[in-house]
Amino acid sequence: MDKFLFSIDQTALGQNMRQKLGLMRGPWFDSLFLFVPLALCFIAYHFLFSHSFMAAGGLGTVILIYSAYFSTGHAMSTFSRVIWNKESFKKYHWLLIATPAAIAVILYFVVNAYGVAFLMTTYFVLQWFHYVRQGYGLSQVYRRSHNVTDPEWLHQAVIYLIPLGGLLYRMTTPDLKFLFSPLYTAPELSFLVLPVMGLGVSTFIVWLFRRAIDIYNGRPVIGYTLFVLTHILVFYLAFVHINDATIGWIGSAFWHATQYLFFVWHFNKRQAESAGGYTNWFQWVAVSMFVFIPGFLFFGDFMTSGWAWLQGELQLAAATAVALNLAFLYNHYLADAILWRSQKKTYQAKT
Repeated sequence: MDKFLFSIDQTALGQNMRQKLGLMRGPWFDSLFLFVPLALCFIAYHFLFSHSFMAAGGLGTVILIYSAYFSTGHAMSTFSRVIWNKESFKKYHWLLIATPAAIAVILYFVVNAYGVAFLMTTYFVLQWFHYVRQGYGLSQVYRRSHNVTDPEWLHQAVIYLIPLGGLLYRMTTPDLKFLFSPLYTAPELSFLVLPVMGLGVSTFIVWLFRRAIDIYNGRPVIGYTLFVLTHILVFYLAFVHINDATIGWIGSAFWHATQYLFFVWHFNKRQAESAGGYTNWFQWVAVSMFVFIPGFLFFGDFMTSGWAWLQGELQLAAATAVALNLAFLYNHYLADAILWRSQKKTYQAKT
């Protein structure tokens, strides 16, 4: 599969389409990158809105599948950025060893000091920020691919404002629950939702007008346009349109994690020519996703959150499952911030 994805977009036709349409890699890869994560988002929503599926315990099943095969898989794929050559491993190996253990200890004391609701609220907000920040970074890649001339303020407003309005809508909803746990909310700030969302929609209309001008001038910015449209659609569905905060989040989580997996493959592949000791990324992440990591999580969930679930303690079960994954995810946030920034100039030089 690695070779298949790499070869098709390297043909003369593929490279010509990449330059003409402003794609990240080529027509085949970009089609997968843009639409497979979106399809998984819609598939998750399809099952989660099925009454028979939910009545049979479907929500817990979907959360477990996401945690084991997508959440942890995409978090662990970050660390292929550490091991792709000997120099990177020597410089960043502590991200694989020291920080997950330290984060797990910190989480233990945080939960004991502030309770489950604080943990869940923090997790919910950080997930939102992580998702929208990834969207900004990927949209920048597409902007550079076609030299989009939009002012930076307009680009940032389109990427951030509608998602921010969605987050404000969620966090000002009274009695909000997420993963069976109540969240801390601030209903008294609900007056902010409409102005922020209105500003977001207004800038989105301006952005759409500029894309229409591009098409009129015979310079359609296809890759960038499709990415931003899917970004806005997913955040609107996840944080505004769908009433249930957990169900809304799950669809966006599948979208985010799958998108990240594709991009890490793309980035590592670009580095392969100069990488000493290059590790086949698909083989590495496949082993991590489908053998070792799910095995650890399933065992941990069965021994802790699974036991609580069987006892009817849904809030405790969800909090325990989240805590098990947060040791990986928070480390993933930290690793992302360090690794991607350290390679930003290298990537731009090669793009």
